[in-house]
Amino acid sequence: MGIIDRIRGRKRVDDIDEARRLADIDNEARERAARQRARIAQEERERAIQEEADRLLRTEQRDKGSSTFGAKILAPVRVVRAAHQTIHTYTSKYSPLLLLLPIALNVLDFFTGFNGICLKGPTGTGCQFFSWDFLNFYIQLVMSGVYWVVVVFVLIFMTRDISWREFVTRYVYYTVLAGLIFAAVIYGLSATVMIHIVFATFVYIYLLKGFSSEEGITSPHWWFLFIFFIDMFSFPALYQLSGLVRSQSSDTAQLISIVTNRLLLPVWFFYTLKFVKEGFAKSVIVFAVIAFYIGYIGGYMYPYVKTQLAELPQEQKDQFIKAPLKALSNYWLGIAEAAERSLDTATGGLYSGLYRGNVEKNKYESLGVYFTNVRASEPRFYTDEPVTVWGTIRSKTYQDHVIVNFKCFKSGNDKRTLAKKFEPKNPFPVFQLEENDVECTFDKELDAGINTIILSAEYNFNTNAYQKAYFIDRDRARAMVRENLDPLVEFGIKDRGPKPVFTNGPVEIGINVPPLVSVSRDYIVRPTISVSLSNRKEIQDKDKRLISKWEGKIKNIVELVILTPPNVIIPNLQDCTKENFEKGKCPCNRPFKDYTVKDCITTCDTQLEPCKTVCQKDEGCKNECARTNERCKEDCNNLFKVEPGEGPQKEVYNGYALDVDRLVYKDEYKDIDRFKTFVCRFEPLPEALDNTPITTRYFRVRARYNYLLENSVKVTVEQAPFTLSPSTESTIGKCSPPDGVDPTFFSTLVKAIAYVESSARHCKTGATSCPKNEVIASDSSVGIMQINIRDSPGSKWVTDASPYCEKGKNVYDHDCNIMLGCKVLKDKYEQFKGGASASVLNKYCPEGEYYRPVYESYKGWDAAIKAYNGWGCRRKVLEKSCTNLCKTIKKPTCVEDCIQRTLDYVQHVKQTMDDIKSGIIKTKEFIPITRAGIQPLENPTIAYEPKENKVTIRWAPYQDPEIMYFVTRYKQGDFDRTFENKEMAIKEGKVQLEDKSIQQGEEYSYDVIAVDNQNNVYASTEFTILIPQVKT
Repeated sequence: MGIIDRIRGRKRVDDIDEARRLADIDNEARERAARQRARIAQEERERAIQEEADRLLRTEQRDKGSSTFGAKILAPVRVVRAAHQTIHTYTSKYSPLLLLLPIALNVLDFFTGFNGICLKGPTGTGCQFFSWDFLNFYIQLVMSGVYWVVVVFVLIFMTRDISWREFVTRYVYYTVLAGLIFAAVIYGLSATVMIHIVFATFVYIYLLKGFSSEEGITSPHWWFLFIFFIDMFSFPALYQLSGLVRSQSSDTAQLISIVTNRLLLPVWFFYTLKFVKEGFAKSVIVFAVIAFYIGYIGGYMYPYVKTQLAELPQEQKDQFIKAPLKALSNYWLGIAEAAERSLDTATGGLYSGLYRGNVEKNKYESLGVYFTNVRASEPRFYTDEPVTVWGTIRSKTYQDHVIVNFKCFKSGNDKRTLAKKFEPKNPFPVFQLEENDVECTFDKELDAGINTIILSAEYNFNTNAYQKAYFIDRDRARAMVRENLDPLVEFGIKDRGPKPVFTNGPVEIGINVPPLVSVSRDYIVRPTISVSLSNRKEIQDKDKRLISKWEGKIKNIVELVILTPPNVIIPNLQDCTKENFEKGKCPCNRPFKDYTVKDCITTCDTQLEPCKTVCQKDEGCKNECARTNERCKEDCNNLFKVEPGEGPQKEVYNGYALDVDRLVYKDEYKDIDRFKTFVCRFEPLPEALDNTPITTRYFRVRARYNYLLENSVKVTVEQAPFTLSPSTESTIGKCSPPDGVDPTFFSTLVKAIAYVESSARHCKTGATSCPKNEVIASDSSVGIMQINIRDSPGSKWVTDASPYCEKGKNVYDHDCNIMLGCKVLKDKYEQFKGGASASVLNKYCPEGEYYRPVYESYKGWDAAIKAYNGWGCRRKVLEKSCTNLCKTIKKPTCVEDCIQRTLDYVQHVKQTMDDIKSGIIKTKEFIPITRAGIQPLENPTIAYEPKENKVTIRWAPYQDPEIMYFVTRYKQGDFDRTFENKEMAIKEGKVQLEDKSIQQGEEYSYDVIAVDNQNNVYASTEFTILIPQVKT
């Protein structure tokens, strides 16, 4: 209906023209009314602008009238106001972005582990909502003159033209706010606390317009104070209070955890959410938050609700179980558990309790004593120089101080030899994290080749561990099993196979407890707990990267303590005497005894004196020993203390210690290179359930032990280059070779024999001149050329060796010894250059001996070289002589080496000649070489008696009564088979043999052999005599 029709209907005007005229009048009136309203509104705006201008003018005049100090104070405030207008406009435009700040703050708390500031109670322990110290701080703050100066100054310049009621409100508000800020700084100053204060300042300035004098103290301001107090001081107290609630009622434990966990209840996030403008984004955020908490709470309420529905029909229960909500709730439950585990790790175990938190914190730490950077000081060494090995001992203690005893060995032939020089020689203490350089030196003690050096460190250490287990009433468990229900699944427990957690170090503690323990008032068979100590030999970090690897073993167990939760006991320990133990009455496989806090403190005290002893006169070190002892005693209380979520906190853990002093088993606790396991039966009392259907409890284990750590390093030792002394070179150069022999060849041969015989040394000290008793001697051979002084002609050279040497010189003189060696070598060449005769070989190396064909092949200089040493090849004969020579040489293979070098004498000499020619001759380890002949009989004589036409042979008998003598006769060099062993008799202290079956004018040879009871030839002498033709 148009306006004309309305006029006609209202005025009952029938004329159309009149209606139009009245409509125009009506429109004009409406327009005038609108213009009037606009004018009034404009006047109101102008009046408001004028009032604002007047106010600003008054403020400017007031600022100008203020002191210079006041103006400087308020200048930054005006700058903040201007900045506030800009930022407030921006955040109003993009208000959902505000939530990024509290989210970032929550993430910071997650990684730093910040849980607020703990206000200590009257006893100085625990966290309270209210502290008398806190109140006393407020009183001192309010009574301080500085405070009043600041408050009055701010109120005068920022609260002018306000009512007294508003003045009092602001006074109270700013007093509380300032007190909270100062308390936060004083009681908990840290980087994280300052970040929280900066964030609160941002909220106050830019969301609450905190520096605007026109803004009064409204409800958001008071909520700001409350949120600030909760954020800074309440969560520690809430968490402690929740622990008491959780220990009394496990049904509500997880619900309580929401309001006590700052990460699950981000108060600044919810406070900031209030300032986000309404819209789709805010609606989505609110919906997500509500869905999260419904899912979280629903997940933990499910086991409780399910228990309450035990009486419902099976059909209804199945419908409830299969409802989609279960899947969603389990999903959120998994997220919550993962968040809690991450939180425990991030906060260093703050939310897991003191004992368990310390174990969690140190399960990947590089604890213990380890060798690092072990290396030889040089890539290779020579036998004539010392060998030095360096290393670093890196030590990081867990709780107790550590005393390290360092040693160094060389290993070989199943034997260890302690280094004569090593640093540090005395044991040294370690209190936290230290690195100590070590060094060991072997002074010309290592053989040529690859040598193994072992660095050893023995030290004391301790390892802590815990194991989670679930306790359930036996009747309830049986009822659920009958219904084919898994109690752990039905109660929403995800960690169904908990593993033991232990602190890192050289020893791993394994704890085996049934994951679900049935609790009753009587037991036919009690459940068991087994504890094993395993030698680890390597440790890894949380990413499974190798930290260190070593060889070692547990030297001995000092202390092993098992701690059971409250109302869980190991009964009948009095039956662990030797008699009852053998009958199987003891609840453990090895004797245990009760262990209390007092026993723990006694253990701490026993460690104090050894620590002070190794400190010697270092007072600072002794003071550190005392501080460690105090920490050890404090830790004894924590060891027995029940933490939130582990049972009634008014009770304590029950302690049981291995009886390591029981002599009959003491050796079992030593030198554990793999593992050792201990098993005990325990008895959970019904009170362990705390009137709940299922309860989580923790077993604890502490082990103290001495550990032997070893790291080995291979070092290469080469034979040191060796040169002849100028005197030796000069004398050998004077030796004239046989006719037609190259002088250089002969000189090299003499040098090689000198090397093989004596390592080219004449005196034991390496000098060329020394007393007779210092000259190198081997059996009956002496000097650099090892001249045999027992047989002729060497026996004559003992006193006088002229004309081969200077007058007055003998075989014990260096130069003379060389000249005599040259003569013997030339004589042997002339005698055997065509090879050894059969008679000679038959005498010293009979047919059938392994080396007989080798000796028969020697001709020329090979035969001369072998003759220089001797033609003997019978191993049993050589073994007796070599055994005697090796008595003073501490080498297990000396005898065998001596035999083999004697048999292969020619090859050794020729190889040495090649080495000399190539210039690579090295010092040889002195291995004695026996003369390959057989020692002669003592004082042998032979005589012919014409009257009786007989030959009489005599020699001194040996003291060994088991020595037997055999005589063989040769006629004109051939074996005389007609000769029979004659009966021998002892006359005048000598063995005497008479041979009357001789013919005049013939030459006879007699070979007398002394044989032991093993048929080994002990001695032999050949007699030759020509029977004269007697005229009748």
